[in-house]
Amino acid sequence: MAYTEQSKLAPNADVEDSDEVRVVERHPFNKHFLQLQPLLGMLALLITAASVLFTLAILVVSNNKPKTWTLQPSVYLSIASALANSAVGFAYAQAAVIAWWYRASSKGSSIRALERQYEASSSLWTAIFPSKDTKLAIRVATILVALMVIDGPLLQKASTISLATQSEMVTLNFTLAPEIPHGFAGFVQDSNDNQSFATAAIAEDWINKAPITLPTTCKGTCVGKIIGPGVVESDCSVKTWSINADDWFDPDAVWGNHTADEYYTDNSIGNRTNPLFYVKMQRAVWLQSDDYGSEAAYLNVGLIRYDSYTRRQCWLRPALLEYDVTFDNTSVVTIRYNGDSTGRTMALANNTLAYTNSTSAPTTIGVLAGYLGRYWHANAAYQFADSGRPQWLRFSPSDNSMSMRYTSYAYGEQTAITDPTVDIIRDFNGVLFRAAVYASTWSNLTQLIDPGLSPAQSIAANETITQNVRKI
Repeated sequence: MAYTEQSKLAPNADVEDSDEVRVVERHPFNKHFLQLQPLLGMLALLITAASVLFTLAILVVSNNKPKTWTLQPSVYLSIASALANSAVGFAYAQAAVIAWWYRASSKGSSIRALERQYEASSSLWTAIFPSKDTKLAIRVATILVALMVIDGPLLQKASTISLATQSEMVTLNFTLAPEIPHGFAGFVQDSNDNQSFATAAIAEDWINKAPITLPTTCKGTCVGKIIGPGVVESDCSVKTWSINADDWFDPDAVWGNHTADEYYTDNSIGNRTNPLFYVKMQRAVWLQSDDYGSEAAYLNVGLIRYDSYTRRQCWLRPALLEYDVTFDNTSVVTIRYNGDSTGRTMALANNTLAYTNSTSAPTTIGVLAGYLGRYWHANAAYQFADSGRPQWLRFSPSDNSMSMRYTSYAYGEQTAITDPTVDIIRDFNGVLFRAAVYASTWSNLTQLIDPGLSPAQSIAANETITQNVRKI
C-alpha cells in the first residue's frame, strides 16, 4: 500500500549526527477475504472435476452403442483429458505458490527449506527423492500431477471395439394391401382367363423368386407379424380306398372311384390304370343360396400311401391372414412358416362377391388360381408293363414334375407319395402376397377392398443388429 513520510529533521542536519527520530505515517493494510490466486486454483479444480464427469458420461453413453458417432468417443476423451491435465497443472501452480509463501511466513523457516520446497514443487526428480526440508504433501502432489499425463492413453484403453448382437423392439411403418383388390387378376370371358398386366408381372417375379420389397426403416433384421391376403381351406372332403397286397400284382385290380381325368388310358392295352398321384386346382365360385357367389379355388389332391389311396378335395377361399415375417436392412421381406402353418386366419375376404355365372366377369384370384393350377398339375398312374411286372406310369414331365418332387423311394423303387397340399397353399399365398405389394400403390385401392381396411400398417417388430460397438 502507498505511504507518506514526514521528517522532523532539521533541513540541513546530517542524519548520522542527528538524534532526531524519523516518523513515518502508514495507511493500514487493506486485507480481503477473497484473493485471486486461490479462486483461480479452485476454478481450475472445478474444471478438472467437470472434465472427469464428462469423461465418465462419454464412456457410459458409448457403452454397447454402435460405432456411428460423427466424432468418435475417443476424440471427446482426448479433449477432456487434455483439459483436465491443463486445469490440474494450473491449479497446482497456484497451490505451490501459496504453499511456498505460507511456509516463508511461518516461524523457523529457513532459506534452505524454502529452496528445497520450491525445487520439490517444480522438479519431479527432487520430489521423488525425500528430504527433511520438503513436506510429504508437496512431493506427493508433484508426483501425481506429473503422472497425470498417462490418463490419456488409459482413457483410450477404457473402451474397446467389439462385434455384438443387440435386439430391441421397434415400430415399422409400411403399406401393404390387406386383401386383393376386386378385379385384380383380370377377367373371365366365355370360360377363358384374360390376365391383367399385374398378374403377368407377379407370375414372372414368383417364378424367378424375385425378392419382395416393403420399404420401411429396419436397420438390421426385424421379426414381426403383418396382415396380408391369402387363401384358407374350407369344406374339405376326404375319402380313402384300401389297397390289398394282391392288388399290386393284379392287372384287373381297381382302386377308387374317380373321374375320367384321374385315370390314364393306355391306348396300347386299352384299359384305365389306377391313379397314384393326382393334383388339380382350378378357379371356382363359392355359391350362396341365391346362386350369387364369391370367388374361390378348388383343389383336388389324390395320393397313394403303401396300402391305401386318399383323395382330398377342398375349397380355397380368399382371406385376411396374419403372417410371421422377417425384414432385412434393405427392406426385403420374407414370410416365415412354422411346421404346417400357412398363416393365421383373421377373416374371410368379402370383396369378390361380383363374380357370377355370366359369360364375362372381373376376377380377383381366378386367373391366379388357373395359373398355379397349371404349375401344380400332376397325374401319375400304375399299370403292368408288357413283361407283366407292375410299374409306375407318368405323363410328360410338364404334367408330372410335382410327382417327381413328392415321390419317396425305397430299395430303388417308388413306394409312396407325400402330400403337397401345404406347399400348394403356401405358393398360392406367396403369389397373393406379391399381388398385395403390387396393389399397395393403387390410388383407388380402398374402393376395391372391404370397408374399413387400409393398406397403411404399423407393427411392433424385434430388431436384431450385429455391428461394432464400444464396450467399457
